[in-house]
Amino acid sequence: MKILEIQQSPNVPLYAGEGSPTGTSNNAISSNKKIWVYPNPTSGVLYFKPGLDVENVEVFDLAGRFLGRFGVKDGSLDVCFLQPGCYFLRIGGRMVWILKE
Repeated sequence: MKILEIQQSPNVPLYAGEGSPTGTSNNAISSNKKIWVYPNPTSGVLYFKPGLDVENVEVFDLAGRFLGRFGVKDGSLDVCFLQPGCYFLRIGGRMVWILKE
């Protein structure tokens, strides 16, 4: 998996890459667009950068197991159902990892 950016701010992704833990995707988010997911870490709702046009997100655990595809409504995703830990989100063929508190 190729690392595209690493940022230290709590309001931007700590990791974004191409493909997925289990393969690749050909969805429509351009590789030159930054994927902003905040707050990170989160205890509940994640928000996506305005204008990103995210419709759904695929969630994977650290072992690469697919946990499900979830719809994004009004630029946000409720992740309260996740147990505390690290997760990968596949968004338009790109990967971001989050920390659920």
